[in-house]
Amino acid sequence: MLKEHTAPSELDVIEKPQTATIFDRYLFCQPYIQGKKVLDAGCGEGMSTMVLHALGAKSIKGVDINYDAIMTAGLRYGQGPHYGFHNMGITSAPFPESHFDTVVSLEVIEHIPLENLPETFRAFKRFCKDGGKIIISTPNIYSYHGLTKKIPEGKHDWGYHWSKTREMIAEHWDNFETYGILEKEATVKMGDKTYKHMCSFLIDEIDMENVPLGLEVVFFIIINTKGE
Repeated sequence: MLKEHTAPSELDVIEKPQTATIFDRYLFCQPYIQGKKVLDAGCGEGMSTMVLHALGAKSIKGVDINYDAIMTAGLRYGQGPHYGFHNMGITSAPFPESHFDTVVSLEVIEHIPLENLPETFRAFKRFCKDGGKIIISTPNIYSYHGLTKKIPEGKHDWGYHWSKTREMIAEHWDNFETYGILEKEATVKMGDKTYKHMCSFLIDEIDMENVPLGLEVVFFIIINTKGE
């Protein structure tokens, strides 16, 4: 249940039904952030931070290396007693070790050069307490948008295939689970009117083996830090 703050207007699923699947991604994170001290790594303009806060995070810090994005977040949402925005890179953030119960980084890793990902993952490990959770998501590069978007050689600015995502995570953690959120448009006819709405379906790793080219899927990794 939402508390203290309503979700940002960008997620008004009545006025903007296409955003329903974006909200579903945050709902997927809810069991891992409720009542927890959360780090939102790569928060952009603050929408993810505020939605996770509204979904029950005890406190949440949003960090992003992009100055303009953080300034927009500050102007849009301000700073609160239980949430805040900070312009910094995750690898140089001054938070104490094991400071957060949960580290969330949604659709961020695809914007980080591959050679910098190990340092980023080490920062996630450093800031997340033993027994906490690290949640990482990235889009499927073989979705329709990924296949039709021009990606510069050597860049991965749209996402990864799920097997590559899993491989990268396995280099740093042993104990993790993989899921996918499949997005598909649904059409409903009522009388002489037709309504279109985006729907989300949670799929497990076995199903991801069979995802055909072109489907919109966002991969989620839930890392269990106990014993790491």
